[in-house]
Amino acid sequence: MTDSAKRTTRELAGNAGLALVLLVFFLGLFVVRGFRFPVGPDGPVYLWWTRLAAVDGLAAVERPGVPGVTLALAGTLHLPVVAIVAALQCGLGVSVGLSAATLLREMASRDRATSLLGGALTGLFAVHLVSGYLANLALAATFLAGACALALGTRRGAVAASILIGAGGLSHPQFFLVAIAILALTAGLARLRNQPEARSEARRVVGASLGAAALAGVGFLVLLVGPAAPQVDTSRDGFLRRVGLLGTLAHLYRQRFLQHSARYVEWISLPLAIAGFGRVRGFVGRFLASWGIVTAVGVAFGLATALLPPDRFLAFGYVVPLLAAVGAMRLWRAPARPSSSLSTPAPRRSRSSRRRPATPSAPLFPPTGSATCW
Repeated sequence: MTDSAKRTTRELAGNAGLALVLLVFFLGLFVVRGFRFPVGPDGPVYLWWTRLAAVDGLAAVERPGVPGVTLALAGTLHLPVVAIVAALQCGLGVSVGLSAATLLREMASRDRATSLLGGALTGLFAVHLVSGYLANLALAATFLAGACALALGTRRGAVAASILIGAGGLSHPQFFLVAIAILALTAGLARLRNQPEARSEARRVVGASLGAAALAGVGFLVLLVGPAAPQVDTSRDGFLRRVGLLGTLAHLYRQRFLQHSARYVEWISLPLAIAGFGRVRGFVGRFLASWGIVTAVGVAFGLATALLPPDRFLAFGYVVPLLAAVGAMRLWRAPARPSSSLSTPAPRRSRSSRRRPATPSAPLFPPTGSATCW
């Protein structure tokens, strides 16, 4: 077996192991607790949207992406809609982790440990969207997959990214605009470098963004032919906004942000993410930097205006676990500092002892919030 074949086998084995770990984590709740329905506050909403779309068509729902996939899978596999929605929660969570691992591997193809750790941390962090926010989760999965395609640096990759991200826009049009903002900032950072490779990257990112916007726009235009969506409140946020209780809604957003930010445990991940920021380069580095900037601006905008839930930007902030994995591996592999003693020379050490397991338990802290939430 050639070296290339061995490397491919190891990568496939690593991805299979990562997928298995994440799948056991997500499915374990259903098995242990005996749940038969989708979990989370919005689970009933997606079931209702799917059944409504089965009768009146996808034009009758606000976010047609998830109901459309659910109906297609239910008709193909001959399974009940309830089982399909629950399976999508778990499957999309696994997809987020695998896409995150692939994105880091595109940055450093030989660093399998960092890519697998990043996939594990990001997949576990996806639990904050798996637990009910299925449309946002679907957009996150396709957005990360589109970023992997863009990281290839080819025209075919840009075309694939436009299709993936555009399809995600049909699932959650509001956060689709957030995804486009991240890509626009990524293209801007690449253009600032004033290098031929960076300019080509900027053109590919802009082309993928425009293609995704066109695909999503055409999809929603086609849906205008069908019946209009019924004017009903599917959340407490929508009800408060409809009746004009904007002050109560603003208080609810801020209260929810404070409660959920402690559950996310991102504050423990931030030092690791800062340590890892300097190690990412190229498209992946600019993409993650743009994602971090848009996340910070979105949280601040949501807290200041109450037009958007700021905690949802935290749940969509996969840049933190991705960078935290890079930072954790950087600290783990950091060489040990020489002894400060001047009287006795330090003994000669082997190569393995020159590296110290700095903060060996650091990667264990970010998943605690995910486990608590799930």
